[in-house]
Amino acid sequence: MDNNKAILKSKSPYSATMTREQFLFHEVRTTAKLLHEGCSTEELMEHIVSDNLFQYPTEKSLKKNSTYLSKKIRCFRG
Repeated sequence: MDNNKAILKSKSPYSATMTREQFLFHEVRTTAKLLHEGCSTEELMEHIVSDNLFQYPTEKSLKKNSTYLSKKIRCFRG
């Protein structure tokens, strides 16, 4: 049964991560602006973390949310 769940999960384009997180309005705007300016995912992460653009207390939370937001915005863009 667990093997079937793993197969279904790997083939699904959907992720519960995108629905369980907060909307994060400020962070979405900041990330979208950087992506619109042509930043790659690596450049985006580096810029957000090095300048602490989200004003988070830890680097771990910066990396987690910037990765999540990058994926979310790329889904909107198609």
